[in-house]
Amino acid sequence: MRTLFVFAAAVVFPSVALAWEDTVEDVTLTSSTELYRGVEYTFWLPSEDSTLSVQLRADTQGDLDTIHKVDSTLAYDGEGLTHWFSGVVEGGTQNLSQNTNLSATIHVDLFGMTFTNQVWSESFAWKGESVFDTALIPQGWATSTVRAVADSLITVDTSFDVSEDIQLTFLGEIVPTSQVVLSGDHLAINGKATSELDWAMDMPLPVVNPGTMDMNANWTGKADATFGIDLLPTIGVCFTDFGCFESTFAYSWVMASETAEVVTHTTDFDHHMPAVAMMDPTLNFGEVLLGESKTLELSFDNHGLVDLEGEALIEGDGFTLDNIEVLAAGGDSGVLLVTFTPEEEGTVTGGVTFFTNDPLNPEIFVPVSGTGLEPIVVDPTDGNDGVGDEGGDPSDPNLRTGCACNATPAGPQGALGGLGLVAMLLLRRRRS
Repeated sequence: MRTLFVFAAAVVFPSVALAWEDTVEDVTLTSSTELYRGVEYTFWLPSEDSTLSVQLRADTQGDLDTIHKVDSTLAYDGEGLTHWFSGVVEGGTQNLSQNTNLSATIHVDLFGMTFTNQVWSESFAWKGESVFDTALIPQGWATSTVRAVADSLITVDTSFDVSEDIQLTFLGEIVPTSQVVLSGDHLAINGKATSELDWAMDMPLPVVNPGTMDMNANWTGKADATFGIDLLPTIGVCFTDFGCFESTFAYSWVMASETAEVVTHTTDFDHHMPAVAMMDPTLNFGEVLLGESKTLELSFDNHGLVDLEGEALIEGDGFTLDNIEVLAAGGDSGVLLVTFTPEEEGTVTGGVTFFTNDPLNPEIFVPVSGTGLEPIVVDPTDGNDGVGDEGGDPSDPNLRTGCACNATPAGPQGALGGLGLVAMLLLRRRRS
């Protein structure tokens, strides 16, 4: 039996576009940033060496929480992976919460008398919130400002007896304010940064393709924060012998400012992809008689949740496919029918090549093989199957004619046996 190896001279790439419909995932990025930590702010009105002055002291802590919502898109065009972020309507908020302790100390330097006394202290919490349209990054998007103001005016009306003859008073309105201007620097996906929305970045292929691509994202920006108070206080001192002296101030003062880096927590998520897996690494038809055909199933799975699409081409004499279209929905499987009809005696090898939109395995080759056999031809007129004393072919060396039951075997062993028989007969005649 001779072996015939057959290989196709060329494989034509399928005409379908080996791509998939863009996959889009909603991504939420959050951050928490501390502001105004570990600093106490003070100032004097109008000044510390004035006849009547007030010192305001503020100990404040702020927490800025941000939320950014974006669409993450992964695309495959048949050659490589690309990714981009897109903004969404009402895609972000920033919330400012602040806790502040304010106190007032009055300083008096009048008529040769100098003294300083704390006359008021109060703690309170306040909040602010703003909503912006989309993730903040520099290209084409404005900053977002959140301004937090106390829910109501802080009204002060207090007095303090320094002695039997001297009384201090402090009254008025105080409004604490805080403002944060949030601006973005960049968005990052799997460590690759972009400062533009809807800008496509090339993405490296994963090492393996289980049907998903692991992604992570974060947002980096800054917060320019200011804390201050608006106030209209009146301070006074009353002497039993001299009467009352008062001073009123209208003042707005920024007590503190700082710039803090804002980085969101890393958000992990997956993008789905088609992922082809062959259930049969090879296909062997075994022996098939010439003139007959044998069909086997070639099964494949799609481990991803994105539809697997493509075409299959077959090579090798005698091998055919029932259908060249490769289709399997996400998480489903598919089958192609391969038929072997040998054209001549011998072993034939070939293969089925899958061209799909699996980005990691866009081309998979499955070897196929089969052996063609000549059928055994029996002459219906030969009752002894070509063996015997009648009807045989005299030229057939395997044909035996007549009975050879008692014939002396031919060859050297037969000759030796004949010589032995003659010797025995001669010996008997001598003895007689």
